[in-house]
Amino acid sequence: MSYWDDATQNKMLMRGLVVTDKSERVYHFHKNTLHVANELLAAAGKKSFADADISIFMRGDEFAHLSDLYFPDNLKSVRKH
Repeated sequence: MSYWDDATQNKMLMRGLVVTDKSERVYHFHKNTLHVANELLAAAGKKSFADADISIFMRGDEFAHLSDLYFPDNLKSVRKH
């Protein structure tokens, strides 16, 4: 049983779950996430998510450098020499 199963099946934890409160928090979290994502797109000069690709997050050989740091034995085929 996972933590989430326990949170919904455990009688003690169920008393703390207020569905209307939770739904409002989820709504605001989602709304704020979309707002910030749109701000990031605008800052990158993009008009829609369809225009976004990895190039707005990394430039040049940054990906190869990061792969060397975090995945030294992997992603060798991705690098351009």
